Amino acid sequence: PATIVVWYRPNVDPDYVEKINRQFRQYAGTTGPSSVPPVLVGWVQKNWVGVVPQATPKSALEPWSRIIHSIIGEDAGIGLREKVSTLDEFPYAYDEALHSARYAFEHNIVKPLSLSGFPGIRLIPYYQKIPGFRQYCEKLLDILKDEDSRHNTELLSTLKTYVTCHMSVKKTSASLYIHPGTLKYRLRQIRDLTGWDLHDPLCLMEIITSLMVSEQMSWDMADSRELPLWQDT
Repeated sequence: PATIVVWYRPNVDPDYVEKINRQFRQYAGTTGPSSVPPVLVGWVQKNWVGVVPQATPKSALEPWSRIIHSIIGEDAGIGLREKVSTLDEFPYAYDEALHSARYAFEHNIVKPLSLSGFPGIRLIPYYQKIPGFRQYCEKLLDILKDEDSRHNTELLSTLKTYVTCHMSVKKTSASLYIHPGTLKYRLRQIRDLTGWDLHDPLCLMEIITSLMVSEQMSWDMADSRELPLWQDT
């Protein structure tokens, strides 16, 4: 088994890729630790990716981490997906690690992060593999977007906040700085427009999935949980 590690930075151009390749060859050739088990590294979709043997002690990877950080920089997000046993698992493992790395980058998390332990969130990369699934999720939300555009309402942002606040009227209204009665009116509007019963678990599953797959929530649901960081031992 192996661990997939992804270093993420947005807006990577070909010149940057070539620069990183050149510097990594130079560093690895002159200062690379020979005592560390092999670490395969390379580019996948403009992201720097490493494949690390699962048996490698985390502390033994520190020299490689220093090399890569010195090249890529501290502002990259690092995501992990552990226990990858076959090549068939690699595409999904890569997607999970990439989403973790993006979350780490967006939230200034320095340590490697794995979101694969989060129920619900870990399904998103798999959903995104389904042809047309993202477009369908966006279509479900277009009803609220169109209503907001036509009548200058805030139904979509209200729905996102409501879900992020774990469907608490008190927390949602406080977060939006509106009266609970105003929130309840907006939620009724959302129900009437979409047919979603916000107390039905299946409807909530569809709402959360649609928001996440269409990247309307940017992983906000993870903010209230203890993040699974990869600690050096």
